[in-house]
Amino acid sequence: MIIRRAVIFFLLVLFVCQSAARDKKHLPDQLLKAQTVAFVVSVDPHEIAANPKIAETLQKELETAMANWGRYKLAPSATADLVIVAHMGHVNPPTVVNRPDKPEFTNPNTGPGPYPGTPGLPNPGLGVPGREAAQLRAEEDTFEVYAARTDISDASRLWQYKGALALRGPKVAAIEKFRKAIEESEKQPK
Repeated sequence: MIIRRAVIFFLLVLFVCQSAARDKKHLPDQLLKAQTVAFVVSVDPHEIAANPKIAETLQKELETAMANWGRYKLAPSATADLVIVAHMGHVNPPTVVNRPDKPEFTNPNTGPGPYPGTPGLPNPGLGVPGREAAQLRAEEDTFEVYAARTDISDASRLWQYKGALALRGPKVAAIEKFRKAIEESEKQPK
């Protein structure tokens, strides 16, 4: 009886491990065999109005992060193996909602508070009765990878990542996620 339970337990563990390994996505060979990339940068018009050089800055940050990874070399889009389309969404700054008793700041990412960035307070309609303010939120950044030398409007994405602030900062979160996905896919048996 004990041996039968041990065998059943072993088979169950083996089955779970194999199904977990199968559930991981294996990335397309185009991603794994590619050697060069090119970036196409798109920035929300609100961000450009606030900072006219934001697209140039984003391009440099993405290229620097990709070069630091070292997996792919940068190339012009005409000769690249992959084209990465990066769209920087709009992050709304905190707004002041005028109330007769006290001003209240509303941060689009955390909600209302007595000062910008106070999380966890309830949302009491964001203003005085009869004067409601629309709740604002950040548009996500997107990072999409396509095979080069194809019409992007017709091409299917090879890989995609969306997230708030995914393209900002010295450590670009989208490129870190892309790196991890590539490394996990390469570790998997084919």
